[in-house]
Parts: sequence; structure tokens; C-alpha cells
Amino acid sequence: MTSNKVIKKSAKKTRDSEKTITRKTKVVDYKNDAATRSFFVKQIGRRFHFTNYLRQFTNKNNLANKKLTYGDLVEGWLAEESRKKSPNYKTSIGKQFKYNQFIRDFFLHEKGKTLADAIKAWKMVKVA
Repeated sequence: MTSNKVIKKSAKKTRDSEKTITRKTKVVDYKNDAATRSFFVKQIGRRFHFTNYLRQFTNKNNLANKKLTYGDLVEGWLAEESRKKSPNYKTSIGKQFKYNQFIRDFFLHEKGKTLADAIKAWKMVKVA
């Protein structure tokens, strides 16, 4: 028995970095890749590096109903770097980096402890 169903092939989305990126380019399908890095290095200079601020835009949900441009991302990156100069600044750690967050919190609450102590505590918490 044959079926008359037509299977639609999903159109491959084009990443923003597969086209020329300018400051006015809308952020639609963001990717931390070589072409995107090249754009940011041209805009910011050699001190550019991918940050948690930029990684959030790889999640499509963070782009929903936003009219962000790559110029906005450049300005956001520069503002974040400026905030880092404050003695009270703390970088945000993504949820996927639980180990890093644990180590930071451990040293915040356990004065005089070593990294070996923190790792031992992490292993105990991770197993529990």
C-alpha cells in the first residue's frame, strides 16, 4: 500500500554568520563561530572574547520578540566589560556550569579552605 502523504523538507535556516554581518544586521540565528568572532574583533578590537553575555543569544528563546542588532550586541559587550571594572562586579555563571558556581560559592562561605577541599566537597555533593 502506498501513501499519498507529501513529506515536507524543513528549509535549512541560514545562520547570521553565513551572511555579511554589520552593526545593523538583525540577530536572528546567532552562533559563536569564526565569522561572528571576526565581526566582533573588527568592531571591538583584539581584546574581544566570547562571554556569557553573548552566549545567551545562542538560545532562540532569548531572541523571541526582540529586535536586537549586532550593533546592540557590540554595545552590550562593551557595557559589560565596563561593569567588570567595578570592585563589586561578579560575572554570571551559566546554569550549565554548576561546578564553577559551586567552587565560587564554596570559597565565598569557607574561608581558609583550599581548592582540594572544594573539589572534595563537590564530589560529596554531586553524589548525593
